Amino acid sequence: MVKPLCVMIQMIISVSTAFGAQTAEKIAVLDFKSLLAPEQLGIAVAEILRTELGAIGNHTVIERGMLKQLLEEQAFQSSGTVDSETAVKIGKLVGANMVVAGSIIKTGDVYTINSRFIEVETGIVKIGKNIRGQGENQISNMVHQLAFMIAGKTDTVETVPVVPASPVVYRDDFASGIDESYWKMETNSGRYEVDDNGQSVRFSKNFGGDYAFQYIGLTFQREVRGDFDARIDFRDVRIAQADGSPGNQIELKASFGDKLFIVVFSDEPWLGGTNCHVWAAPPGIASGTQNFRADGGTLRIVRKGPYLSGYFNNTLIFTSQMDAGPAVNLAINLNNNGTKDATSVTFDNFYLSCGEMGSGR
Repeated sequence: MVKPLCVMIQMIISVSTAFGAQTAEKIAVLDFKSLLAPEQLGIAVAEILRTELGAIGNHTVIERGMLKQLLEEQAFQSSGTVDSETAVKIGKLVGANMVVAGSIIKTGDVYTINSRFIEVETGIVKIGKNIRGQGENQISNMVHQLAFMIAGKTDTVETVPVVPASPVVYRDDFASGIDESYWKMETNSGRYEVDDNGQSVRFSKNFGGDYAFQYIGLTFQREVRGDFDARIDFRDVRIAQADGSPGNQIELKASFGDKLFIVVFSDEPWLGGTNCHVWAAPPGIASGTQNFRADGGTLRIVRKGPYLSGYFNNTLIFTSQMDAGPAVNLAINLNNNGTKDATSVTFDNFYLSCGEMGSGR
């Protein structure tokens, strides 16, 4: 006897087919099984994945509530490891083209997401992938990567992507000061001081100024084309708060005309205090925020195809797909955003590898 919910779903599918409705590929994400981890973690992984897939927009994602109710009525388990035959049966019941099943395993501080993507029509396991991350704070990014794989936007996931050997590599440890043939100093305030005599570059500002956006930085005077890997070390961060809301930022920035991708180390209280995040514009929001207690580290941006990834100390912060041309500007900045705080930072060991580098400007 067919259950009422199943009848309703089948009627919807039949009506849609009869009138030639054009719909996106439907995907059903089963709750993931937790191994050596809390049960709710597997449920959370699946729910984050549904949200990520919905945001990407390539699929119609079947809601967990409807999926869970149907599976209970049909006496299927809603989580855990399922074989391909069972996944195909579930997919047919809900009218899905693909079923995603998997597990999350905790071993020490390392989390591994095992996943399988099963085509309902053929019963073939289309892709099986394992993604690993260090600590719970990496789980959201791991699921984000998984969603991009399912959507067919990438077929590889790397904890720290490595750009293949490039014909152009540039390094600058500022041992001889600022090389003006490669770097341009830019600032909108006369309050900053620059010291480039100590085999590094140090920016500093005493108390004062106004609450507008104040900054100083170095802009790389070469257009960067193709895939690239850019890194900058920073250290000896000093912040003495005056008044106003803290908004002091250390940045590695890539500009693509009207598009920006910035890895930011900052102290904004609304982001939890000392943190690292990515500012991607558009859409113009802080993404992937993670809190760190540090007075230095390495900021890194990796471009691989249409994907840009930001890292702090080789920890993935956020990955974004950005349809952009060459990086017309790479820059390292110290910002005072809405504060009169006294701040300082030392930059050192700039590294860039890329497919091609344009001539100087």
